[in-house]
Amino acid sequence: CGLIVRDMRYKAFISYSHADSRFAAMLQRDLENFRVPKDTAAELKLKNARLGSICRDVSDLGAAPTLTAALTDAIADSEALVVVCSPDSAASRWVELEIQEFRRVHGEQALVLPVIAAGAGDGDPEEMFPPALGDSPPLAADARRSAEGRRGALLKIVAGLLGVGLDELIRRDARRNQVRLLAGISVTTTIAV
Repeated sequence: CGLIVRDMRYKAFISYSHADSRFAAMLQRDLENFRVPKDTAAELKLKNARLGSICRDVSDLGAAPTLTAALTDAIADSEALVVVCSPDSAASRWVELEIQEFRRVHGEQALVLPVIAAGAGDGDPEEMFPPALGDSPPLAADARRSAEGRRGALLKIVAGLLGVGLDELIRRDARRNQVRLLAGISVTTTIAV
């Protein structure tokens, strides 16, 4: 039997409890607006410097009481699953169903990237992981200020989505930001003179 390769419509699907909807919306916006550093984009032979579309149920799909065909299609059309973790998502039956559906469609080795929500509090991270993520706590991006913060968590998720080393992505992102800062200083100095 041959393997059917199809183009994915979404780079990732974000699974979250609606109590974390504000963080999920911010994460979707940050991922869709992220510009992959030129060196990394060239190495990966990306068509452009953007990750692509990120699916979040509220912004991309209609409301429904069950996992609808549209929702299961969106999960099937996503390369990865980003799970927003918090005490609310750990207790959410919908987050649990979305993780199970993603693994059913893509296999147990599918790319699932957990991220602890910025507003999740200072509790034990293990209490924030939905049971469908498994018995051993996954290595998660942690957007809380007491951990990696929003930018650090974003870079960790992007590294996972691209399949590149986090350290290299951080260095390239820092270099890009440094070039932007120097350009801004040059413009400001020119205007001042």
